[in-house]
Amino acid sequence: MGRKKQRKPQTIPPPVDKVGLTLAFAGAVQVLRRQWDSLYFLFLANKDRRRALADFAPNLSDAAALAFTVMVYMDIAKLHDPVISMNQPNKRNLVLRRVIDEIAPPAGTAERVAIELEFAKIQPTVEKIKGWRNLVGAHQDLLTSLAVINRVLDPTKPHPMPYIPLKELEDAVTSIVAINDAVVAFRAPTLPWYEADIISRDVERFIALFTAANPPS
Repeated sequence: MGRKKQRKPQTIPPPVDKVGLTLAFAGAVQVLRRQWDSLYFLFLANKDRRRALADFAPNLSDAAALAFTVMVYMDIAKLHDPVISMNQPNKRNLVLRRVIDEIAPPAGTAERVAIELEFAKIQPTVEKIKGWRNLVGAHQDLLTSLAVINRVLDPTKPHPMPYIPLKELEDAVTSIVAINDAVVAFRAPTLPWYEADIISRDVERFIALFTAANPPS
């Protein structure tokens, strides 16, 4: 009989630097917020703007809106992954639950109560987003793909994908940003982690150039 392979003992990872975790989380939320703001200011904040973009470049407009939406989905899903992967303590993930448990204001404080309420509030939307990721985000499920084709060919067929209203998506982003604001205020109050209107200014410049290049006939 051959020798049984001995399992390597799992090493306990060192404690996470709390300031580093704060900065990493703030950076992840900044990316999420920029993606949401890009989607919002380009396609949602102004109906006339959305219509003009769709009329001028319908395929590009649709592709850009879809790309920003998918990026928001994926970033929210990643922030709700398990705290560790494959049940291995050394494979730690940067996720919302870890941030709340390790660097948020302590339990019992008003700030922590508010954070936990924001976290609980978005879980129904998060479950929908995870359902989407499991079907077509992380891989392309064949049965789901075929069901989408059936839906296109016959609109009376049920849609196989979870329905996630944009208002729910916006609320989820708002809650995650609120949690980040509370954590940053507690751990790194001098960190200017996000300038609220930077994307709106970029969009206004883009639209001004777009309009100048394509004046109404």
